[in-house]
Amino acid sequence: MYTPFQIVAFLLLFSLVPAPLFAQFTSTSTASSTAATSTQSNPGGSGGGSNGLGFAIGIGVGLFGLGFLTSLGSLGVAIPSARASLSFGGRVVAVVPCVSGFGQSLFVVIKPAGVFAPAYIWTPLTITKLVGPPRTIGQQVLGRADIPFVCFIPAKPPIPLYGLRMQIVGTSLF
Repeated sequence: MYTPFQIVAFLLLFSLVPAPLFAQFTSTSTASSTAATSTQSNPGGSGGGSNGLGFAIGIGVGLFGLGFLTSLGSLGVAIPSARASLSFGGRVVAVVPCVSGFGQSLFVVIKPAGVFAPAYIWTPLTITKLVGPPRTIGQQVLGRADIPFVCFIPAKPPIPLYGLRMQIVGTSLF
C-alpha cells in the first residue's frame, strides 16, 4: 500500500502543476492552430476566441486541485493533532503562579517518572480532572502536553517561563 507521503506527492503532482501547464499549452496550441487555419481577421480583435476558455479551464483545474488538497490538509491536521500530544507524569517540585495569553496560569516543575520534560504550564483552558490543577509540592501529576508555551511573572521587566502547555492533567489529593 502507499504511504501518506506518496499519496500527497501524487496529489501535488497531478493537481497543482497542471493548472499553469494546461493554460499555457491550451492557449498556445489554440492560438497557433487558429493563426494557421484562419485567413480572415477576427472582427472582435481578440485574435482567437477560445484562448480564454483554455485559460479558464486550466485555472479551474488548478483551483479544484488546491481546494481538494486544502480539504485533505485540514483533515490530515485534525486527525494527528489529537495524537501529537506527549504524555507526562511525576511528582510536583515547584508551582509558580504566572500570567499567559489565556489568563492566570501555573508554571509547574515536576520530577519526571520517566523520560519527560520537567517544565509544564497549566492554563485555564487545560482540561483538569476532579482534584484540580497542581497546587502543592509533592502532588503526583499525570497528563498530556502538546506545544511549547510561555507565561510571564509580572515584574519589571516581566520574567518569561517556558514549558510545554498542559492539555489534560490529573493530580493526586496530596
